[in-house]
Amino acid sequence: VRQVPPGYPLYPPYPPYPPYPPYAGKPPVKKSRRWLWITLSILGVVLLASCGLCGWAAYNFFSPAVQSVSNSLNVVEDYYSALQAKNYAAAFDDISTQNQLSGLTEAKFAQEASARDAQYGTIQSYNPGQPAYSTDTNSGFNFTHFTYSVSVKRPNLSYTSTLSVDNINNQWKITNFDSV
Repeated sequence: VRQVPPGYPLYPPYPPYPPYPPYAGKPPVKKSRRWLWITLSILGVVLLASCGLCGWAAYNFFSPAVQSVSNSLNVVEDYYSALQAKNYAAAFDDISTQNQLSGLTEAKFAQEASARDAQYGTIQSYNPGQPAYSTDTNSGFNFTHFTYSVSVKRPNLSYTSTLSVDNINNQWKITNFDSV
């Protein structure tokens, strides 16, 4: 048995405390990323604005062309649907009797159309093709004049008719055709 010297406690001393970690000082200050978010926000606004401007410019550039093609095609559709219904007066209303068709009268047109219906049968179907437009080296595209090739089917005849359509005084009219 071990004897404890006088002045010492009966119990063994506590082990020494583990050493404290070295003092690290203040935690590092997080760098602010505010400048990054401001820059990204500005770039986002610029990108959205430029997309909006491009869309607006494209609309203003293409809208007149699309509107012109649509309106001219409506005249061709109206003309052939009137011929299909044997409504020669309505079909004649879609024709301009100026320039190439200056000698054409409603009676003469109705006579030619009814003679063609009698000879080959009434129009069963028609299909206008894509419009052809003209360009001018000085002014560019001409969206006031289109040429359509229309496939026409009658019981005894299938053919392609070529129509010229012009915007005359803000009204689309057929200015020339090669067959009824």
